Amino acid sequence: MTMKSKIPGLINFTKAAKLLGCSRPTVYKHIDKGRLHPVEIDGDRFLLINEVEQLKEQRGLPVAEAEAAAAGARTGLLDPLELAKKAIE
Repeated sequence: MTMKSKIPGLINFTKAAKLLGCSRPTVYKHIDKGRLHPVEIDGDRFLLINEVEQLKEQRGLPVAEAEAAAAGARTGLLDPLELAKKAIE
């Protein structure tokens, strides 16, 4: 693990996707739409954890629920349609 990945308040796109309960391409869509703003350090891009958490709250998905949804999606325990319904509620 590099020092850049340990900078407080910054996370990589993969971790942001897990927190949001979405895929990395969806994280890129949030960036394209101006909802997230990457920070570049030595050629690598990161996201502010506070901004990711704020987006998650705006989407109405609490932190614990987003993490559980992401875990369920990876293990196949939750129905993808049910996940989508929770994301838009």
